[in-house]
Amino acid sequence: MKWSCKVCRYNATTRGDLLQHYRLQHWPSGTSVACLHLDCPCSFKTWTALRTHLSRYHTQDEDRKPEVILSLKCVLCSSIYTNEKEYFQHLGNHLKSHETTECVFIGCAFKTNIYGTFFTHKSRKHNPHSLEDFKPDVIGKHQTLPNETDLIVSDQTCEDTGPNQSTESSKEIIRTIGSLLLKLESVYNVSSKCIDELVEELNFICTASAPVIQQVVHRSLEKYSCAVEEDVVTELVEELCKSHPLSSALGVNGPFGSSFKRKKYLKEHFDIVEPVEYILNSHEKLSFQYVPLLQTLQHILAKKYLADAVLKILPCTSTQYESYQNGTHFKNNEFFSEEPRISLILYIDDFEVCNPLGTSRKKHKITGVYWALANAPPEVRSTLTAIHLSILCKAVDVKRFGYEAILEPLLKELSVLEQEGVFVPKHRQRLQEVFPNLKLTPKHHYLEHYPALIEAFGPLVNVWTMRFEAKHRFFKRVVRFTGNFKNVLLSLSTKHQMMMAYHWQRNTSMSALSVSKVSSVPLEVLDGRIQESVKELFLN
Repeated sequence: MKWSCKVCRYNATTRGDLLQHYRLQHWPSGTSVACLHLDCPCSFKTWTALRTHLSRYHTQDEDRKPEVILSLKCVLCSSIYTNEKEYFQHLGNHLKSHETTECVFIGCAFKTNIYGTFFTHKSRKHNPHSLEDFKPDVIGKHQTLPNETDLIVSDQTCEDTGPNQSTESSKEIIRTIGSLLLKLESVYNVSSKCIDELVEELNFICTASAPVIQQVVHRSLEKYSCAVEEDVVTELVEELCKSHPLSSALGVNGPFGSSFKRKKYLKEHFDIVEPVEYILNSHEKLSFQYVPLLQTLQHILAKKYLADAVLKILPCTSTQYESYQNGTHFKNNEFFSEEPRISLILYIDDFEVCNPLGTSRKKHKITGVYWALANAPPEVRSTLTAIHLSILCKAVDVKRFGYEAILEPLLKELSVLEQEGVFVPKHRQRLQEVFPNLKLTPKHHYLEHYPALIEAFGPLVNVWTMRFEAKHRFFKRVVRFTGNFKNVLLSLSTKHQMMMAYHWQRNTSMSALSVSKVSSVPLEVLDGRIQESVKELFLN
């Protein structure tokens, strides 16, 4: 029996091998990984959640052929569930409505319409139980859907299992270690000094475990009555310790043996777009940090899953305001009318990295310039990792030198940046006529611009600033954890680019929705219009 990966065309002979493949190939942080079973659509964001799901719902399915799906059927409404927990939750809903429900186990004629009585009976009379204890009309078996069998590929597509695979696996493990260290430093804001100490201690543990390994080897040799010289055993243990990927990675000569080597490895193997310092006044040592826009775009579009998400530019033919393409700014811009183009959304704002009520108020106030790809779907664009850093500058320097000097490197890399609008102040006049005693606030004035802004840019929910403002939290957390103000702009921009590189490394598609539980209901219980839509999609 083969276990097939849902992401790539890899086949494994056991579920454990497929788990290891997922862990090494498709498991960076922020990625939802699907359940290993072809008939289960659930996906999870953490390794623990996936293992828990497999233990709870697929323990008995480990050796089951993937062509057969077991299900539990409700005898009251014919609903079908693929796991026992959801099945009994569904029966509980019937009991809460005081519907008489029969016991679902073989040889038991008990029935009741009281929720507590039913589950007390189940706990006392049928605990523990297995799938074989359910009545025949409750347990169901059916074949997988046609598109599920298509996922099973031939032996010719299996990966090489020769010596080269061992080398590749070792490289993948070392890369996973690098990914973990990058995650600690950029996502959890662990200091570089702390990581150096962690690497040193782990390397010591690997070296100090040699006597324990030697005892294990001796016990194994004695178990099978093998006489081996002590020098041979000692040499074998030394080679095992040296050749272990953790030892070779964290050792003195390994890629993570020092802070310098670690940073060098991360730059070579992860897509870190380093910020560039622009000098405003060399005598006063005033500068700002700029992250190259074009270089960032090159890294984004080089990732297939990212390119697929942002380059699916479909012409908007709807007469309703659904996206920025419905706005007059987009329609009247000749640059966007020639061929599909990449559209950018720019955002600029000031934020405090220290307590705004404390003694450091305004001392470290920073101006941040962010951008996002307007081509990306709104559910993807709202994630913080889809919002990219462009400029970090001290707010006082922006006031002193002006936006022209600060935005100069960004404007050089942008081909088009235009803004226009027409404001019609009719709302305030009508409001005052209907409510003459109402005291107007600034929000009433802002509301006047909404019709023109919607007409120009499309639905304003697609260009709102809430997610950009949420981006400030990352920089505030970095300052709070590091406490470094010597060159705060460089520290913040470097940490941010390392964090983005960590999230860029994944090889799976961007998913804004993760499914952790699935239940089935008969088509007949749905609204008639929904039934027609489902039939058109799946039954034709």
